[in-house]
Amino acid sequence: MSVFFFNDVFELFLHTIHLPPFIKQGSKTEYLNFVLFCIISSYLSSVLTGGLVYLICKNIYKTIGDILIEYRLELKKHLRTIETWTIESLSNDISVFKNIILRVNEIEEVFGVFVLLLYAILICGFFNTVSVIIQNSSRLDSAANKAFIACNICAATTTFVQMSRYGSYISSQVQSLKTQMIVCSDKFIRSSPSKSTMDVFHYLFEIVMKSQIEVTGNGMFVINYSLVLTIISTMVTYSVLILQLDNKNSISYTESPVESSTQTLS
Repeated sequence: MSVFFFNDVFELFLHTIHLPPFIKQGSKTEYLNFVLFCIISSYLSSVLTGGLVYLICKNIYKTIGDILIEYRLELKKHLRTIETWTIESLSNDISVFKNIILRVNEIEEVFGVFVLLLYAILICGFFNTVSVIIQNSSRLDSAANKAFIACNICAATTTFVQMSRYGSYISSQVQSLKTQMIVCSDKFIRSSPSKSTMDVFHYLFEIVMKSQIEVTGNGMFVINYSLVLTIISTMVTYSVLILQLDNKNSISYTESPVESSTQTLS
């Protein structure tokens, strides 16, 4: 990324690059061009991979939430015609809900690692951006530096908010489904069902109320809006620590010439 946004800074260190012994000095330009090509290729591939993971996960999370809405609406229909809620229909509802849970678990197993890596990349980008901002170097005070900061902040913030939005969307639909199940249970009990039907309904009620349908980063964190607040608090803490260390270093740097001049006079 520094090749794109800090090309002028990158050129300052070209003369300090030492070539391996097997590279001829006359091939230095071709060698550096090849290194530059590898850096650009790795950056572009990481951007494309991260963007692809983001789009896939966003669509999958939205689909999971929509499926939960459809299942909740199906339960709501049973309230209007409670007499049609037989053992067969209840068994079908149980089977559908189990399939939903199994599909969500399969999605977690496949995409959990990719989501974790995506968040790791974005958080590292945030740390890098904060470090650049706090450094406040005149050499980095350029339009490219500002573009780098703006791109990092916009990309990371958009991804965090959108992923958390759909993660919270799934959680809210699960809570709505549980609420709907409580309403259904009240009306179902009032209809005086048979014992066998009541047992099947009780089983459906148990698996719905005890279900934990959520999307995570490989089980390490739950994707919702609270995760955004956690990341923001971490960034603020990191910024404060870096500022304190930077101020401490600047104070010690200004004091050292004074001490040396005092010793010279004495």
